[in-house]
Amino acid sequence: MTQAGVPVVPGTMEKITEENTAVEIVEQIGLPVMIKASAGGGGKGMRLVKEEHELIPFFRTASQKH
Repeated sequence: MTQAGVPVVPGTMEKITEENTAVEIVEQIGLPVMIKASAGGGGKGMRLVKEEHELIPFFRTASQKH
């Protein structure tokens, strides 16, 4: 989409495995952000982070291996 010039919401397509990386990305793009587990769930594991204090707990939940 970006190559076609379509406006997109800022974010990353890269897998984020470290909490400090998640914090750095949020500092760059700002809140709110969506956190999604990389495997399965059909979107059930998606979390909307509206405030800074939510980031790490939601990141940890999305990072858990089941």
